[in-house]
This record gives sequence, structure tokens and C-alpha cells, in this order.
Amino acid sequence: MTTATLTCNHCQFNTLCLPGHLGHNDVELFQRHLQRTPVFHKGDNLYKTGELFSGIYVVVSGTVKAFKLDASGQKQIIDFYHAGEVIGLDSISSDTYKTTAVALDTCVLCKLPFAHFDELSINIPEVARLLLNLMSSQLNNTSIVHLNLNQKTAQQKLAYFLIELDSRLKNRVTSANSFILAMTRTDIGNYLGLTIETVSRFINKLQKDNLIKITGKQVEIIDLNGLKQLVEQ
Repeated sequence: MTTATLTCNHCQFNTLCLPGHLGHNDVELFQRHLQRTPVFHKGDNLYKTGELFSGIYVVVSGTVKAFKLDASGQKQIIDFYHAGEVIGLDSISSDTYKTTAVALDTCVLCKLPFAHFDELSINIPEVARLLLNLMSSQLNNTSIVHLNLNQKTAQQKLAYFLIELDSRLKNRVTSANSFILAMTRTDIGNYLGLTIETVSRFINKLQKDNLIKITGKQVEIIDLNGLKQLVEQ
């Protein structure tokens, strides 16, 4: 893992992150508490389940997956995190991390150390409120996604996943209906509760139906309305 330097004022995602809700003076104070954007490479662990909780991360670039181990020791992917999104919020109330977070490609991240939380909350009271709002929003969004997925067929699950991914990446990484699929089909299948063969079969069907186009890792949403209609059937 190597390190890079980046300030909040020069980060392209500062309006999506915590500093985007703070005044100029507060941003200057806030970024003094950040550990400067470590660069993680594909396969690097940000943290592992059970490790001492040391802080939360904000993705500046790249994609990270978070997973847990079920009772039988099998991996269960909880979510994927993209530029401008915060990782580790689910562990704030715990002494240890509740998931393992792994870089899916080259990732630049900022880390807000837990040891600085109290000082920040005193000097910038708004930070505590923003963290609570982020935690609530993330929990609510995750619940909605999993509830919707549980009610869908395999093909609908895949279509819903692509729609949600397109929505999360829009205005962050790209403004068009095109994005890089950093996760493997095995990861997608794990997240959706599908086999890799099922994922591959329905990806091919979505392409055959001219709803999407995939070139390597590049995904283009050709017919977003068509995907939404498929999900709502």
C-alpha cells in the first residue's frame, strides 16, 4: 500500500462527502484530522472482521467490496462502495469492524480515525449530526435494496443491480449510462444470491434483448426504461 496527498478542497467528490456540508473554516479543521488518502491495490484489505475499529473510510476513486462470513464460513458480500461513499459506518458503535473490506481495483481513500471523533464532535458539532445522518441513510438504503431483491426473479435481480449501480455512479464517476464493472460475476452472484452461471446467462440475455452492452468491464445501459420495466413486471 502506498500513500498519496489530497485535500478536501481539491477533491472532486467533496460535495458528496462530509466536508461538502461544512463551512470553509470547518473544512480546513476537518481535513487536519484525515489520514491522507492511502492507495490500496486490487486484493488489499482495508480492514478485516474482528480487527479493532480504527476509523471510517471515504472512497475517492476505485471500488471496494465488504463481506461477512456466515455460520458455515462462506463469504456473503454485503455491499460495494464507490467514489464518494463512506465505508465502516456500521462499526462505529462497536469496538471491532463487523465486515472485511477489500479493494476490487486500485483505490484511493481518505480515513477519518476514530481517535479523532470526540475532538471533531466538540470543535465541529455538525460532524456528529452528519455521521448519524449517513449511518441512517446507509442503513435505510441497504434495507430497501435487499427487500426489493428478495422479491425478484434471477433476471430481475440482475437488472435491478445494474439500475442501482448506474444510479449510484451517476454524477460520481460518470454522467452517462456507462460505467466500469469492477466486481467479478462471481461477486455479483454472491451479492445477489445467484450462481455465476445464472449471472452469465442473464447478462447474455440482457445483451441479446438490447437492454445493455458489455465490452470487457465496460457496461453501457442502452435501454434504462426497458430495464426498469423488466424489474417491475
